[in-house]
Amino acid sequence: MKPLIAKKILLGVALLFMCPFYVYATKDMLPQAVIDMYEAHTIGDMGYRLLRPINFDPDIRYPVVITLHNGQAKSEVGAKDYNVKNLRFINGQFTEESIRLAYPAYILCPQAKTPFGKQELALCKEIIASLPSVEMRRIYVMGQSMGGTGAIKFIVADPTYFAAAIIVSAEADIVKAPNILKDFDLWALHGSDDPVSPYENGLAFFEAVKKVGGRMKFTTFIKEKNNTERFMIGDFPITSTPLPSGTLKNGHTTQASGPGFDPESNTLKWLFSKRRN
Repeated sequence: MKPLIAKKILLGVALLFMCPFYVYATKDMLPQAVIDMYEAHTIGDMGYRLLRPINFDPDIRYPVVITLHNGQAKSEVGAKDYNVKNLRFINGQFTEESIRLAYPAYILCPQAKTPFGKQELALCKEIIASLPSVEMRRIYVMGQSMGGTGAIKFIVADPTYFAAAIIVSAEADIVKAPNILKDFDLWALHGSDDPVSPYENGLAFFEAVKKVGGRMKFTTFIKEKNNTERFMIGDFPITSTPLPSGTLKNGHTTQASGPGFDPESNTLKWLFSKRRN
């Protein structure tokens, strides 16, 4: 076999084996057209992206959804991916016309260089205060992994500011806040085989809220790991099946922590129906 042909064959084989890793590395990256739909801004030392309501009407009041990215999307000012990595899979879904028409809203995506906390919350509040035609009774927060924990930190810092939250694969220290969240509309989702944010910690948090009779819902995805952001928009009805020990036919189970929960199964319909008292 000629050396050039042999090299081409070896290169082809190498690319074949690399292909799955390439797909994994790029699957969270959004198309440029989607990125361009989100305005790029900076406030203080924090970058953020903003998607405005479709067919904006100044006479209508719009809700705001803050989306908090995971730890892999942390980035420093000046980095090539700064104020881009904060746009995650959920942000791509929010640009779909069907969703924008059904739930017209502002989508606010802050960029963090460290885990989300009170400083980022204060800046998000400042941004929201500057937006026209906001319905302040309908401020929501969603987050995955580090972002899920950040969402809980936001709520605990000011539990009267938010109307509801959806968290996915949130990290361990969320278990500290069950009493504050007793009367808060919270939907947590978690993969049973999560190696990054252990499922046992998410379950312990749910059980703690359950003890105080909260309104939390908890969805378990059987044999899923940490990459569960794709489930943030979905339909997950309450099941009679107890928390899993094995494989369920539908791949997930949803439990409620107390009598005041909302049985609505669609996550977006559930979220946007909530209003702060």
